[in-house]
Amino acid sequence: MDRQRLKYYLIATAFVLIYLWAAERQLHLSALPDGFDPTTLVYPVTVNGNVAGSVDELRALALGADNADAIVVVEGGRQRVFAAQPALSSFYLIITALNGLFFWAVSVLVFAARMDRGPARDLYWACLLYGLAVSVGAIFMPRAGASTDMLLGLGRILALVLLPALLFSVSMTFPYRRPVLDRRPWLMPGVFWLAMLVAVAQSVAYLLYARAPSPALWSVFKVANLGGKLFLAVVFALGCGLFAQSLRRAVSAREIEQTKWILWGITCGGAPYIFLHGLPRAFGAEQLVLPIEIARLCSIVIPLAFSVTVIRYKFLDIDVIIRRSLIYPLLASVMVGIYLLLGVAIGREFELRFPGSSPYIPIVATVVPVSLFVPTRRLIAFWVDRTFFKIGYDYGRSLEEFARRISHVNSQDQLADLLLKFLQEKLDPMNSGIAYRVRGEYRTQGTFSVSTLQSFSRLKQFLHVDGSATAVPNSTSSSDLESADLPRELVNDGLTLVQPMLVNNKLMGLVLVGEKRSERRYIEQDLGLLRQFAQLTAAAIERMNLVQTVAEEAVARTRSDEMNRFRTQFFSQVAHDLRSPLTSISWAAHNLLDGVVGPINEKQKVYLNGIMSSSDQLKRLVNNLLETTRMEASTAKVELGPTKVSEVVRNCLQKIAPVAHSNRVTFDVDLPEDLPAVTGDAEKLLDVLDNLFENAVRYSPPNTAVQIKLETEDHDRQCLTVRDVGPGLPVTELDALFEPYKQGPPSPYSPQMGFGLGLNVVKTYMELMHGTVRATNHADGGAVFTCIFAPWDPSLTQASATVDETKEKE
Repeated sequence: MDRQRLKYYLIATAFVLIYLWAAERQLHLSALPDGFDPTTLVYPVTVNGNVAGSVDELRALALGADNADAIVVVEGGRQRVFAAQPALSSFYLIITALNGLFFWAVSVLVFAARMDRGPARDLYWACLLYGLAVSVGAIFMPRAGASTDMLLGLGRILALVLLPALLFSVSMTFPYRRPVLDRRPWLMPGVFWLAMLVAVAQSVAYLLYARAPSPALWSVFKVANLGGKLFLAVVFALGCGLFAQSLRRAVSAREIEQTKWILWGITCGGAPYIFLHGLPRAFGAEQLVLPIEIARLCSIVIPLAFSVTVIRYKFLDIDVIIRRSLIYPLLASVMVGIYLLLGVAIGREFELRFPGSSPYIPIVATVVPVSLFVPTRRLIAFWVDRTFFKIGYDYGRSLEEFARRISHVNSQDQLADLLLKFLQEKLDPMNSGIAYRVRGEYRTQGTFSVSTLQSFSRLKQFLHVDGSATAVPNSTSSSDLESADLPRELVNDGLTLVQPMLVNNKLMGLVLVGEKRSERRYIEQDLGLLRQFAQLTAAAIERMNLVQTVAEEAVARTRSDEMNRFRTQFFSQVAHDLRSPLTSISWAAHNLLDGVVGPINEKQKVYLNGIMSSSDQLKRLVNNLLETTRMEASTAKVELGPTKVSEVVRNCLQKIAPVAHSNRVTFDVDLPEDLPAVTGDAEKLLDVLDNLFENAVRYSPPNTAVQIKLETEDHDRQCLTVRDVGPGLPVTELDALFEPYKQGPPSPYSPQMGFGLGLNVVKTYMELMHGTVRATNHADGGAVFTCIFAPWDPSLTQASATVDETKEKE
């Protein structure tokens, strides 16, 4: 044991001595005889030499006297001498002793070992101070020559003002620390300083009155005492309200149960004394005062509630398995207290029937419960070990072993086999099986009939949303989990319990088990183990599925990248290989047409023009193919500069004229001469227009015209429109027209076909030149392609753009 813990155990031992001292003093407190009515006196009166100005002051002065002495009351010169009687009943003294014992036991056995936690430290002192307050019992006058009695009164005052401050501190830090404490660090010290001011005021008033009792000082003491009671009531109510708020905001089931039991214990244990006994007496409403014995009896609820939270919900993370030896005496003390209460109740009835037995009843009522302490402790130890600790400890180790084993499993099938082995070992069911998902498909292991496999799809409607198990009736200790509507096929296969395997509310499979071989029901610990097994398994299956999916996608992506790289290299090589023969064919046909080798006739000229036209078309296809491979390799580049769109259009029309002539298509051109230059690359813009014009010619009917119009739109952006009167564009494919290798429907007017690359080249180059292109259908028929150019910006001189840069901007 470290020194820090030893210090708190020694403090608790010192409090035990104070409790004994206070209990001994309570045995000597006196009261006026039952037959004497102090309300009939004419005040002020003198009590044992002290002046009393009211009934409550008279009783307070009489309370401080020793019940072995006489009480002398002088009223108007008439003296009365009474034999004092004990102020407190045996029942009250027993209840007080139990209170002190219970609170001391909780402070020592529960909180002393956890003083590193803020709530534990506050509750440790709260339990000790509450035990002190109930052990002192009341604030009374010191006996003659026994000024040390005042220390007990001062101790009770200090305890009753610090208790609500400690409760407020716990409510602000449990189950979580409230952010307001960080924003206002003065709040908690302020409450404690206020408590100390109240304690000082009460203490001063008490000391003044105790040294020289008088009606005037009694009035001062009553006001100070009322202030202390009000402080206790207000801060207590505030603390309970904060606990109630924490209960509403608690997230985990463990936090909810812990807070609920603490709130229930503090409210039911403290509220009766504060609001039904202390405050009514302070305000003089004696008819509303709850008997002190009942108020003290209610306060036993507080340590009982703490005991429940310790054993069942591991309050403040206390390792109850390691500290279970501390729990046994606490529970045994609770049972002995119950024995004492029963003994007192039975003793009173026995005393009424046999009056001569009264001297022996307290002895018997005390000896019997004390003698039952050891056997009660043994029974509690046996019960706790066989229920809470042994099962929990064994199951905890099983979960650790299972978690360790699944980290070495390589497949979902091996994981399912491992789970079934653990279920057989720990739960020992007659039948068991598992259905689990492997990348969207269910696999099964275990004993399943065909009808059971077919019923899996119907099981989802019976599963609980929170992921808990669903069972047939009378198979578990939790009736709320049971359902009589489970598919009959399960029962026929001997399967009585269905546990879903969930990951982020996603169903990864089902674990099914039958009855235990011992024919016992599945208890809460069994169900918890099964659920945790299922959660670990589901997480592992999901992880394996993700790893396998990622691996397959990586392989597919690698293959796809390799195929794309091969295709790009192939197309690039083909384009380069075709350029040389096409250039030779075009050069030879051109020389023949020019008569370099001699004159040619008209028929030969027609054939040579056809060769030239086909050669030009092949050149466009090869250029598109080559440019596309450059784009895919991110090496396509434009040199931006001021470009006159009208000049490039005329150059392109001259180039495309032979093709248009052979298709009997003309051009209707509207080109204003005064339009300024745009941002562009004349060579790449020529490729753009070459593809658009050739496309328009190919889809135009014979003896029709392709309309080409250049105009200015808003913000000085120039717009070039190319319209044909052909069949138009498929409406469903407008967005896909500019994708690479996307071929539109064949033209009914031309047998020529391309690679589906021309429009992709158009779109890419227009974007590199800071422009856009769009395709629509004209209302009167035919397709319309619109190119919008950006105005020339002198700052772009010498600038260039690549495909990668364009993608980054997008």
